[in-house]
Amino acid sequence: MRKLVLLLASLVWLGFWWWWYTCKICTTCGCNKAEIVAPPEIQKESGPILFNFNDSIALIQVGWPAYRDSISSGLDKNQIIEIEGQYLAEEPNISTFENMGIARANAVKRLFPDSLQNKIKLTSLQVMRRPAMVFPFLASTISTASSIEKIEEVGDKTLIYFKYNSDQRIHDDEIENYLTKLAAAQKDSRSAFNVTGFTDNKGNEAANLKLGLHRANAIKKYLVSKGIDADRINVKSMGESGPIADNTTNEGRQKNRRIEIEIIQKQ
Repeated sequence: MRKLVLLLASLVWLGFWWWWYTCKICTTCGCNKAEIVAPPEIQKESGPILFNFNDSIALIQVGWPAYRDSISSGLDKNQIIEIEGQYLAEEPNISTFENMGIARANAVKRLFPDSLQNKIKLTSLQVMRRPAMVFPFLASTISTASSIEKIEEVGDKTLIYFKYNSDQRIHDDEIENYLTKLAAAQKDSRSAFNVTGFTDNKGNEAANLKLGLHRANAIKKYLVSKGIDADRINVKSMGESGPIADNTTNEGRQKNRRIEIEIIQKQ
């Protein structure tokens, strides 16, 4: 019995020192190795249309036909389709367009029926690289917007419309051409300009009054750049007062975001 106890004690002693040697000294047993954590898998971007880097060829995905049809069928006569093409600063422009964003937007435009081509507006946006931007990537957005006129002449006044919460003139060749021609026609006259800014009723009343003045000053700045003396241009703001349309609808609010130009002829 004593021999058995001594044998068991010897085995325990040998096992302990074997463990100490392998795990604490030479670390060959693997019990002290740090657990290797796999990096999180990046979820690739998905969408109806994708693009490769340095390329403007639209890669049609499975859901595109249904997505296109949902936009086309829901479009009414007062709406247009806006397609925004995105691009990275490091992408060389290998297209004949202004940038790769417009080239990509145009590629998406060609996927719509011929009957809608004249109701599609193209824009572009330079974006930063996103973590999930594994090529091919999502480089376009499609939305609908009201096709409200950008310029309207009502009686002796001209109305120019602004984007939501913006004090910048809508960047559009039609508006710039209109203001350029207006300045050229009145440059050598003695007429004065009354420019009044308006907003919709969203937001704080005091902030809207300030926003309306910014809009009026944006038009004044453009007219001055085209040769109209600054002292001939009077600016003021009406803010959210003086609406010309229903502020409870998107279309009405868009018409209320405007400036009015009135030319006062002087003898």
